[in-house]
Amino acid sequence: MRALIRLAPAPAALLLSGCLVSETAFFDAESAAARPLAAGDYVACSGSTDGDEVECNPISVSVTEDGLYSFAVEDDRLLVRFHKLDEDDFAVQFDDSDENDDERYQYYWGRKTGDSLRLVMIWCNDLPRALVDKLVEDGGLSTDEDYQTCTAQSASAIVVAAKSYAAGEVAKQNWVEMTPVASAKAE
Repeated sequence: MRALIRLAPAPAALLLSGCLVSETAFFDAESAAARPLAAGDYVACSGSTDGDEVECNPISVSVTEDGLYSFAVEDDRLLVRFHKLDEDDFAVQFDDSDENDDERYQYYWGRKTGDSLRLVMIWCNDLPRALVDKLVEDGGLSTDEDYQTCTAQSASAIVVAAKSYAAGEVAKQNWVEMTPVASAKAE
């Protein structure tokens, strides 16, 4: 997670407070083997809807036959799985084995546009409150007292949260857009 956070415009502590996390992986080769990115070198640029300055860094992407991605930023490596929601949208699971157990897995919504992929961290407090309450009631999520951080209890809750972003129900504030190096140079 820290590697991707370096690409984002907010401090790491701020990014981890309020996000959707889990202690265990909810996506595996059977449930999340979508392959929206080809292996190769990318430029990952962070930005926000607040108009913050865009920052870009190189990122190397590899993928196994079963759809397990590895994102390498500097000396850090993240394991990533993509669960396909529809043609262009994904629920994305990041495995940061350096994190403590209760925040090892973080979840994003991803949207493929052409050969680029935009990733937006799922923020618990940005999701519609009625949706969070329903997911808590159904046992799919647990939250802290002030609804800042949600802990996923099921894959279906992660999918519902990502679909809320895809449907435009959430104001997307911070994002990382990955573009193949060849395409980025052409722009």
